[in-house]
Amino acid sequence: MGVVRVALVLLLAWVAAGCGPGPAVEAEPMADRYDGPLHVASGRAGAAGRVVECTTPTTGGREEQPYVGESGSTPHAALEDLFMAELLSWPLDAFHVERSEADRVLYTVRADGHPRMAAVVHLGRTSEGRRWYLESWARCDFAELPAALADAVDVLVWTDADGDRVPTQAVVSYPGPEHCDWQSMTFLETGGHTYVRAPTPDLHGFFAEPYEPARPLPADAVDTGFERDGRHLWLSPDRRRAYVGDRTSVELWPAATRHLGCA
Repeated sequence: MGVVRVALVLLLAWVAAGCGPGPAVEAEPMADRYDGPLHVASGRAGAAGRVVECTTPTTGGREEQPYVGESGSTPHAALEDLFMAELLSWPLDAFHVERSEADRVLYTVRADGHPRMAAVVHLGRTSEGRRWYLESWARCDFAELPAALADAVDVLVWTDADGDRVPTQAVVSYPGPEHCDWQSMTFLETGGHTYVRAPTPDLHGFFAEPYEPARPLPADAVDTGFERDGRHLWLSPDRRRAYVGDRTSVELWPAATRHLGCA
């Protein structure tokens, strides 16, 4: 998985952190409501993949029959299985019912009026009888989702020099998982490297140098143009350090030198 490719997989930790989702609600009438098929037996993301409008590669999946236990008595209950598909504790009140048929319901999340995430739940045969289950789902990059929604699942999206949100394939950060007691750390991935803010003492052997909470910005620091919450990101020429802060003072986040995993 690459150096410290805990990445978004580590976000499984938050699935168990108590969800308490509110009900998905009926969307307001919209002129461009999706009117295509709600079942497509092809493609990685099935019908949901046809719903979303993305400028970045789409993530998704489909299932003709659910695994044991992955079904619900209501469409809303079935939508909760999106947690397991994405390893994220999605706030379900962000999803709206875009279309409803006798045996299928389409939920979407829209940003700027466009569907950026979609899930189709189906009432069909399961190992537990005729029940609802997640049949297909698709999602644009987190940078295209509403900012509050990405923040809610602890995917920290950065912006570029123009203030536009940057796809997570280019740069992303996220807090460490609580189940490994790493929640005090922040992971940053960019350019094939993973940098960590304030590694815990027991992990010092995974880094060539320690974290520094405050230091001057080196003259040779390479400006990435990325920014989050008013803090800028620079890298060392050899990419072994990330500098986060402003031109007067930065934190030094060391890069991991070997695989760092959390079970």
